[in-house]
Amino acid sequence: MLEKILPFMRCPRCAQTELRAASAGLSCRFCEARYPAYDGILDLANAEPHQVITPFQRVMQTPLVVSIYESFWRRLGYFIASSRRFEKEIHAVLAYLPGRESGRVLDLACGTGMFTRPLARRVQGFVVGLDLSWPMLLHARRLIARDGIDNVLLMRGTAVHLPFVAGAFPFVNCCGALHLFDNPDLVLKEIERVLPRGGHLSVQTTIRPEHSAGVAYLLERFIRFGFFDESELRERLRLHSLKMLESERHRISYTFLARSS
Repeated sequence: MLEKILPFMRCPRCAQTELRAASAGLSCRFCEARYPAYDGILDLANAEPHQVITPFQRVMQTPLVVSIYESFWRRLGYFIASSRRFEKEIHAVLAYLPGRESGRVLDLACGTGMFTRPLARRVQGFVVGLDLSWPMLLHARRLIARDGIDNVLLMRGTAVHLPFVAGAFPFVNCCGALHLFDNPDLVLKEIERVLPRGGHLSVQTTIRPEHSAGVAYLLERFIRFGFFDESELRERLRLHSLKMLESERHRISYTFLARSS
């Protein structure tokens, strides 16, 4: 798997493409940085990540939450937000793929791989699952092995400093995370960079409710769980050369497909 993605990678430290496979990971010929692999997961995050970790993200990295993330946490949260089963969300995202099967897919902020695994079963090539959380990635690795999926490569890295060359992925998926990032525009800028012209981005995020009795304010203010205004989100996409093609909303859950122009 590493050999397949290596031509599309760049060094997170110096942004050069002089990466080579080493005995236990990657090394950069240009700046001599080394990026080890642990338990089959390539670690490309710096010692001090560029990405700010919000309080809500820290909660999701605790062992208890990771252990119940797929079976309970994500499903309950999605149901509260949308009043529908999580499987419908997976189906909606996969529906964006027919006719656009890609040799390379990036599942950004992949967590435990709830979208990574269905995407890997659908695409003809391979999927890179990237996340900053070791607990999430380790759990994802176990589930991928359990399901016998062999076309996924897991990486630890930051969404604001992606270790890939420009235009590396014809399809990027980012579900359940864009509203959690400390600076969504920096993430969108990186997504814009790694998408080629005509590439596609699928996203599930949250829209600010009109009436929440102050709950939305408390979530944003104290645990940094974010919301977008729909018009604001479309404008953010436009500023990053992304045009929304399809969208659907279920209460505060918002899922869309965008194309890079």
